[in-house]
Amino acid sequence: MSKELTKEEFLSRLENRTCRYLYQVGVIATPNDNYVKHAYEYILENELSCEKELKGIKEIVREKNYKVDHSKSHLDETNRIEEHLVMQFYSDNGKGYIKRIFGKILDYQVPMKNSNEDKGVKAIDFINLKNNILYLSEIKAPNSKESLLKAILEIQTYYQIVSKSKLKKDFHINDNVLIKKSIVIYSNTKAYKQFQNNIYIKKLIDLFEIEVIVLENNGVRRVN
Repeated sequence: MSKELTKEEFLSRLENRTCRYLYQVGVIATPNDNYVKHAYEYILENELSCEKELKGIKEIVREKNYKVDHSKSHLDETNRIEEHLVMQFYSDNGKGYIKRIFGKILDYQVPMKNSNEDKGVKAIDFINLKNNILYLSEIKAPNSKESLLKAILEIQTYYQIVSKSKLKKDFHINDNVLIKKSIVIYSNTKAYKQFQNNIYIKKLIDLFEIEVIVLENNGVRRVN
């Protein structure tokens, strides 16, 4: 087990980061309640704009279509549990609990990068349309050991990066449709315990207006 960083050491890693986005700092993913508290205070003091968005994150207009061809995708081509989950969700689109919870899943692994110069820009796990709201959704696998803090900062970063007008155009969605953020987690995980018990996690979720969806391992939604 690695030694716990002091508050000063933790903040130093945030302030002197070499990566472009805050969620990429390694210690952010560590499920340590003290780190969450330090990060929360740091975000409020240093990283938040008056619009309640993270500073310094600019929109990237992707010239290529946000909708990509998944016809050649196979479950055995990735080792990431999250990718297996969203690919399975997508294949079960319009059925059972997938339809009840997510409405219609429009796509998964939605790319945001426009060129190789967009360092650190990855993909949205999946996007779904429910009740005339388009959700940008991040999922954490049942075996994930990462702090929910990383997922919060990640989905907020993606929300600010993505060109919302271009995204709607590429998926033929009306301009009046709202775009919101969601994080999908599973019960009996570290992320769920943080969601239930950590006041700073709850404050960040409220601050960034993120919906958290909790699933049981059998796919049934948990009522919180």
